Amino acid sequence: MESLALENIVVEGFLTLDQKSLNKIMDIILTRFAFQLQREIILRLPKRFRNKIAISKEGADWIIGSNDEILRYYLQGTKPHIIRPKNRKALKFNWPKAPISPQSPTSNGFFFFKEVKHPGTKPNNVIEDIEKDTPLLERLLIKAVKSIKQINI
Repeated sequence: MESLALENIVVEGFLTLDQKSLNKIMDIILTRFAFQLQREIILRLPKRFRNKIAISKEGADWIIGSNDEILRYYLQGTKPHIIRPKNRKALKFNWPKAPISPQSPTSNGFFFFKEVKHPGTKPNNVIEDIEKDTPLLERLLIKAVKSIKQINI
């Protein structure tokens, strides 16, 4: 394997590399760019979701995402919906600042409901925000290119 410093490959303003070498350079740049994108996504998420973003390579493609259902709700938002208990007769909530007192004096500040109407949540799709942020993508790509000092071809 031969070592090649990037500043030594420019001859009369033209890049003099064969296709295999160019492919290797592009692969390195795209790999670094993908990991920088993953980091940018992670930094924009609440802490509880930061370990849910995975990165993998499938063929020539880099996949950045998550299979976490709760994170999907956070990113895409939810419509108004009814929440009902799955394994009990009622939902139990500790509601210290409730506008009314508990239904029973023995409930110790807990409230019980057969169902609640959730108002839904707005989308927080940081991934789409990053995809639309052209200046950020340009900075990350330039950073990936500049991070290459020497490549083994």
